[in-house]
Amino acid sequence: MNQPAATSPPPTARLKLDRQRILPWLWLTTGVLVGMSVAVNALSDLTGRPTIFGLVPLFDVDNEQSVPTFFSACLLLGAGMLLVMITTVKRDRHEPFSAHWFTLAMGFGLMAMDEVAGFHEKLGTLVNVFIGSALGPLRYCWAVAGLTGVLLLAIPFVPFLRQLPRRTAAVFLLAGGIYLGGAIGIESLWTLHAGISGLDYPYWIYTAVEEGMEMVGVVIFIGALLRYFAAVDEVVGITAYDGLAAPAPAPVPCATLPAPSAANLAAPTATRAETAALIARKSQATV
Repeated sequence: MNQPAATSPPPTARLKLDRQRILPWLWLTTGVLVGMSVAVNALSDLTGRPTIFGLVPLFDVDNEQSVPTFFSACLLLGAGMLLVMITTVKRDRHEPFSAHWFTLAMGFGLMAMDEVAGFHEKLGTLVNVFIGSALGPLRYCWAVAGLTGVLLLAIPFVPFLRQLPRRTAAVFLLAGGIYLGGAIGIESLWTLHAGISGLDYPYWIYTAVEEGMEMVGVVIFIGALLRYFAAVDEVVGITAYDGLAAPAPAPVPCATLPAPSAANLAAPTATRAETAALIARKSQATV
C-alpha cells in the first residue's frame, strides 16, 4: 500500500529584536542628526549662505523633507509596530487593556504621518482663526489645542498605567514627559518669547532642542517597549492570505501517523466472521 509523502511545516521567518543592539544605534543616529542640524545652521549663519550647497534643507530638523524628519517618522512608526505586536499578544491571551495598547499603536501611526505632513501646523492656523485674539502671544501656537487633547486622552489611561509594572509605567511617563516637553513646552516658550520680545536668538536653536527632545522621548519609549515585550515571552507570527476567509489549519504531517500492519488490515475480516457465527448460534438456540 502506497503511503502519502510526509509533509513538513512551512518555514517560519522570525525577526529578532535585540534591545542591547538596537538602542545604541538609535541613540547614535539621534545625536548625529541633531548635531548635523545645529552644525549646518550655525555654518549658514556664519557664512551668510542660506543653503550651503543643499546641506541646510537636507539636515535641518525643522524641514519636513529632511533626513532628521524621516528618522523621526521611522521612530514613531517603529514604536507603533511594537505596540501592534503587544496588542496582538494581549488579544490572543484575552488579557485586559488590549484596547489601550491598540489606541497607542494607532496614535503613534498618526504621529508618524503628522511628522512628515505637518497636520499640527494646520491646527495652529485654525486656533489662530477662531480664538487667536484671546490667546495673545500664543495665538499662532498649536500647542494650546494639543495640550487640551493630551489632557483629555490621559484620563482613560490612568488605570492602564497603574496595571503596568512600576518600572515600565515610570519609563512611559518619563518618555512622554520629554516628548511633550519638546513638542509642546519648547514650542510654547518660543512662541511666547517671540511674541513678547522678538527673535533675539536664532530660530534653529529652538527647533534643535524641540526636535531633539522628541527623538529622545521616542527612543526611551521604544527601549521600554522592547523590555516589556521581552518580558511577555511570546513569539508573534505574521500569516498572509488572499481572500476574506482565514486560511485552513495546516494538515497533520503523515509521518506522525503509524503505518497499518498486516494484522490490522486483516482484523475487520475476522470480526465479520465472528459476528456471523454468533448470529448463527443465537438462531439455533432460538429454534
